[in-house]
Amino acid sequence: MILNIKCYPGELSESEFYSHVGKYFAERKYRKEMPYLINDTDYKWVLYFKNNGELVAFYHYKFEEDTVELGGLYVVEEYRCQGLAKRIMNGQMSFFDNYTMTTTSNNPIILKLRKKLGFVERSKRGSYFVLEKKVGE
Repeated sequence: MILNIKCYPGELSESEFYSHVGKYFAERKYRKEMPYLINDTDYKWVLYFKNNGELVAFYHYKFEEDTVELGGLYVVEEYRCQGLAKRIMNGQMSFFDNYTMTTTSNNPIILKLRKKLGFVERSKRGSYFVLEKKVGE
């Protein structure tokens, strides 16, 4: 599957951004999957689209000095189990390779994929694990 990538802020206006992801912030079905999904002014969003403009995945990130915090990676349900999360994570590894990366998740699939990419568990908050991958590790 060929994917088009668009960023907010950047290539998408605020109204375009929310036209694609608004339901994930608002609808109970998605809030159960992502209870801590918020948009902060420090966040940069990366959205993945099929050629027909259909949203298939998204995540956010935030820089803090020499660290990048990778926010929740979400793959639209009908596109799961097709290697998309792994493909996106590999892209993150290349794009952010000069930064220490941190992420927090309670999703066993995401945790397993991150650990395969060299992330190490640093702490646990309730049912959430904080993972980190230092530059050069």
